Amino acid sequence: MRGRFANLRMVRRAPRGEQAVRLRSAAYAAQAPTRSTPWPINDAGPSWASVRPRYGAIGHQHLRTLLRVHGVLHRSGVRAAVTTLTMRTIADGMLAARYFDLVGVAELWARIPQVISSVPEADRFDAEYRDHVAAGHSMVEAIQRKIAARPQDFPLGPI
Repeated sequence: MRGRFANLRMVRRAPRGEQAVRLRSAAYAAQAPTRSTPWPINDAGPSWASVRPRYGAIGHQHLRTLLRVHGVLHRSGVRAAVTTLTMRTIADGMLAARYFDLVGVAELWARIPQVISSVPEADRFDAEYRDHVAAGHSMVEAIQRKIAARPQDFPLGPI
């Protein structure tokens, strides 16, 4: 045999009554079997296998819009954001930022229509937004506070 499989040996099944060929050493066979551990399960909340967010809820709508606009601005910058997102989506993102009490983020996003008029303005906006994110505008904490304060806006439902 040639090629990739040249070093493989053919193993045939031993007929009944004959000694079978062992492919593992006796030392390996004498080892105690390793015990597998179950995959860690997050028991802090409901099982996500049986529930999911109800996307019609106001909290989930705002969260989805906030993360969508922030994700595009953070990853790609304002010039790519205005080609990817509609101005309505950006306006909805400003409403979502205000819903989560992120007034600084909403004010930054309100400047997007003005800053896309020139490349240097867009670059300055991107640098300012990156600095704002790096300074810790506490988006995660604001989302956690809102969910804790208004859990009825973030319902979970059966699948």
